[in-house]
Amino acid sequence: MEDIIARIRRTSKLSRLGEILAAEALALNGFSGIRDLNGDIHNHPFADLLAEKSGKRYFIGVKTRNEDRTSCCALASGHADLD
Repeated sequence: MEDIIARIRRTSKLSRLGEILAAEALALNGFSGIRDLNGDIHNHPFADLLAEKSGKRYFIGVKTRNEDRTSCCALASGHADLD
């Protein structure tokens, strides 16, 4: 039972880290008004973040994986075209 609880806690921490990194990457790519929707409603049903760019609002879902995948990190490294 302790292993399950430890795994849940670790998963929660990884998820939160992923959301923080995603918000930082959005800000670096010109998004503004970035809001953590999970702060309002735990495990928001539609998205994790809400952000604006060029007058448009975007709902963004964040999935954090516990693997090394360099190809999935284009956004964080600034290689993704977000507009």
